[in-house]
Amino acid sequence: MAVGANVFQHLLVFAVFVAGVVEEGLDGLAGLVFPALKYFEAIRVTYAVFLAIAIIMVVIFFVSDQPLDVLYWLVIGPVTSLRRFGTVIELLMPLGFCGLGMCMMFQVNRFNMSCEGAFFIAGSSTAILALYLNLPPIIFPLVIIAVSALVGGCVTIIPAYINEKYKAHI
Repeated sequence: MAVGANVFQHLLVFAVFVAGVVEEGLDGLAGLVFPALKYFEAIRVTYAVFLAIAIIMVVIFFVSDQPLDVLYWLVIGPVTSLRRFGTVIELLMPLGFCGLGMCMMFQVNRFNMSCEGAFFIAGSSTAILALYLNLPPIIFPLVIIAVSALVGGCVTIIPAYINEKYKAHI
């Protein structure tokens, strides 16, 4: 795999976010451009994804020594073998769960950005603990999962308390 392809995958996620933010301004034109708003959301999401890919392609061509190789591994690489496809799914799972958690928070009208931070802090702290902990193989995963949940809960309780007490929405 080309060096830096993983960085470009993260940039793709960021560009999709930026394109989604840019797209939010077009809601007022929806009634004029699409009289039957039946397909507007699908077209809007498709446009945002293609805009994000275009932004990533421009960035790749400016910063990479081998832009075509990087684009190949970004677009075609994950489907060249079952193992690579499984790796992509494996890497998407934690971010997907963070996204589901954020959807739940937005659904109850709470805005809190601690979900992803708690994911990374809990993951890194339990990785450090896993290096130094010497437990039997049966108990080890259970302890690591419990510690990860505890650390994640402790990290998110602080912004949640501030949000409830001061309505700060942090």
